[in-house]
Formats: sequence, structure tokens, C-alpha cells
Amino acid sequence: MKSPKVILMSLPWSISNNESTSESKRGINHDSKIGFEHIGLLYLETLLEKAGISTEVHDLGFKAFHNQRISLEECINIIKERKPDIVGFSPYFTSIDDTLYVAEQIKELCPNIKIILGGPHASHTAKEILEDKPFIDTIFLGEAFDSIVPGIEALLQDSSLESVQGVAFRNNKHIINNGWGQRISLDKLPIPTRSNKMYTNTKTASMMFAKGCPAACTFCSAESLRDRSWRSRSPDNLIEEIDYLTNQFGIEVIETHSDDGFGIGSNAIHHYTAFAQKLINGNYKIKWRSVLRATDFREKGVLLSEDFWDLLHQSGLEKVFIGFEGGTNERLRKIKKPATVESNLRAFRFLTERGIAVQYGFIMFFPDSTIEEIQENLDFLYELRDTTYSTYSSSLIIHPGSAYFDTYKTQGRLQQPYYGIQPYEFSDPSIKQIRSTYHKFVHDQEPIDTLCNDVAYAIVWGNDSVLHLDYEVKVDPTMLEKRAKDLHSTGKKVIQNPEKALITLGEFNEHWRNEYSRYLKENARAT
Repeated sequence: MKSPKVILMSLPWSISNNESTSESKRGINHDSKIGFEHIGLLYLETLLEKAGISTEVHDLGFKAFHNQRISLEECINIIKERKPDIVGFSPYFTSIDDTLYVAEQIKELCPNIKIILGGPHASHTAKEILEDKPFIDTIFLGEAFDSIVPGIEALLQDSSLESVQGVAFRNNKHIINNGWGQRISLDKLPIPTRSNKMYTNTKTASMMFAKGCPAACTFCSAESLRDRSWRSRSPDNLIEEIDYLTNQFGIEVIETHSDDGFGIGSNAIHHYTAFAQKLINGNYKIKWRSVLRATDFREKGVLLSEDFWDLLHQSGLEKVFIGFEGGTNERLRKIKKPATVESNLRAFRFLTERGIAVQYGFIMFFPDSTIEEIQENLDFLYELRDTTYSTYSSSLIIHPGSAYFDTYKTQGRLQQPYYGIQPYEFSDPSIKQIRSTYHKFVHDQEPIDTLCNDVAYAIVWGNDSVLHLDYEVKVDPTMLEKRAKDLHSTGKKVIQNPEKALITLGEFNEHWRNEYSRYLKENARAT
């Protein structure tokens, strides 16, 4: 097989507990959370191939999620065997340590290979990475759709990058930053090329519906927030890719990959009405999922339209992701979240009543959290009948590029290197104790969380059973009510007596591991 000129690679997302990866823990993490393709790398691969530059993508996070795991040494061997001229990595904030380790090993073994980085995390910390890591040659900043071809061509020809916008690089020990690349119309991008081997274990594919977000939440580091713009693909352009995915690969579910799939509510209604009508008129049988904010679900909000959501549901929309992030209006104001507790609850109830499941983001613990706030968070989650243990252990991640990061850096509260995971202190020591104790049982509770989420979605969709592991499992709503009550009451006990948190949560953990086994024994049958 002919060697490619370029290999683009992404290592798995791993759960880090806000701690840097130690030498003993380094490796492809078994609990990778990325269950969809790295759509950005697929776009870049397609752009390079169309420019005549042979390129391969190795999306190890996607493969790990689907039980195709390899070690970091095997990852390095891929590069040694394929002998590309350039290797590019797109690190997540939790994979940056592994990425830099692999990159350094490759440079030592194959010093002529040029190593590049890209993606939000590398973009926001480009100067520090280039100063600290001489084995990194170039960092592509921002989206890179317009800079990837001229940048790669210059690197392949050993030409200067001085005239290439959207890159940062080293020149005689000086760091040159040419600024972020230009944004281009998403309809001008080619449909990302896929292969059959990507969908051996799944009939779900991801698509980029839009880029950007009009909000400016202080915890978010999306590069598109620099000017709070939002741009989307046209309905015809989306349908073209759906035709490709369904006809070539038999895809049945589309996951939207966007910072905010809907943008401004009034625009969303026009845009998605046209898209939904095309799906309905074309008799497409796919299910699709999207991302939105609850801003326009305020009282008399523009998205409180039964006809609109009924149309989207008819077209196949089955689930949306909304970042709720906090259970108090004070917290939502602090993080500049353009929503309220009331609009979040209204969005959840409004959508689920129409057969559209809601997955949500939530941050239980912030550095300045108080016991009183945690208590209100517990009450908010019980209003949602939350059954996910990991939600109760979630805490703020300080992302480079976020307002939180900039504030902490100015205050001297960050640790170097700035591109590493940033631990922080809690203002209330009891909050730190509660949070760390919750985290001890996350792994044990993960399969139970997964089952409960699947059952909750099935109830919204009117299904009698779900697939869980290798079983078809009967849906029993009483289990969800019991777990929601137990999570709420256990949380109350923990905040009332943090010193006994380990005992309280240990008892909860043992009880629900037993309940999980019992539930499967009574309600599951092998498929």
C-alpha cells in the first residue's frame, strides 16, 4: 500500500478528574466518550485529497468507543510503518498529554516527519506549546478549512509559512502567529468522504449542521465565540450529505456536530422548517439529533411553537442536547448563560411531551460553589427526574480560551503548562470533599447511568424495550423514579454530613450495583 503524504490522527477522550495524566496511567483510555466520528478531520482529509495530497485519518477515539482499542505504542508503530511526510493531531483537553507523548516519540524515531496540531485546545495554547515542545512544527489555528491546503503544501515543499493565514509556527526560535484563518461558507465545503469500515459496528453517523454560537458562556472555549457568529448549511446541502450516508452506508441515525445547531430562534424556525419538509417529502426514514439552547424557551419565546416541533419530530428528530449547566439563576448569570432555570425546565418538559428526548449538560461543582447552591442543584435535577450519577459528580473544566481561563490566568491561579489539565481549589473545603467522594464511584455507576438514560429515552419515544450491552431490556419506569429519588435523597445526606460522604455514597453504590443486576436478571434477554 502506497504511503500517504499526510496522516491525521485523534487520540481518545479520557476522563481525567481535572488531573494531569501520570506516566503510569498513560495509554488509550478504555472509557473513551467519543462515540461519533471526528468530523473535522474528515473534512480536512477530503480537502487535502481534492488538492491531490494523499491523506489518511486514524480516528482512535471513535475506534476505542467501538471496542477497537490499541496502545500508544501501536499508535506510534502506525506512523513508523506508514512513513508519512506529515502527521497531524487534533487533541482534546483530556488527550493533550498522550498526544504530546506520541508526537515526541515519533519525532525521535522519525526526525524528518513534520508534526502539526490543530483544534480548539491547541489553537488557544499555540504559543505555549510551540515554546515548550520543539518537536511540534506548526499549529493550525481555528477551523483550518481555508488554511489546511496552502499550509500543508508549504510544509511538503519546505516553503515559508509567512504568507499562510491561520497558522502559528517557529522561525529561528521565534514564534510567528499569522492569526486565525478566515471563515468560509459551509456550503462551499465538500461532503466529507467516509469508508465502509467506519460503520462496521454502528449505523449512526455525525454531520456538521452549523458552526458557531451567538452566546458567550464563560466556561466555553469554542473558537467560534470570538465574534459570536453563527452560520449554517443550507437544507439542500444537508440533504445531499444525508443521501450519501444513507445510500452508501445504510446510516439510520444522524448526530449533529455543532456548538449550537439552532442559533437564533427566529432563523432556526425558517431554516429547520425547510429542512424537515425536505425529509418528510423525500420519505426519509432516518432519525436525527441536534444541539440547541433554552434561551428561546422563555415565556412566549419564539421556539415555543407546537407546530414547529411537531414538524421536526415528524421528520425524524428524536433527541436534542441542551446545556443547562446550573440549577440556580444566580449561577446562570455568573456564567453568562442566556437562560433561566425556568426556561430550562420549560424546554425539557415542552420537548419531552412531544416525543423528543432531551440530553443535557450540567456542572454541579464550580470553584466558588456553596452548600446552599448544591442543595438547589439537587432540587433542580430532581425536577428533571435525573437518574445519571455522573451528573452529580460533574465539575467545571477550565478550558483554554474560555473567560474562566483568562480570569484565572490574570489572577495567577493557573498552573503551567497552560495547555495541561488545570486543577483548582474550591473556596469551601467541604465542597472539595463532596466532589472528590462522588467521583470515586463514577466508573462503577457508568453502566447503570447508561441503562437509565436508554430507558428514559425509550419512555419518551414510546418504546417498550431498549438494547443494552448484548441484551434486549424491558422498560420499567418505576426503576427510574426510584433512582431519581435515591440520588436526590443521598445527595441531601451528603451535603448535610460531608464527613460521612464516603460511607453514604459507598452504600448508594453497592445498592445500585445490586439493583442493576436484579433489573437485568428480571427484564433482560440475550439478543
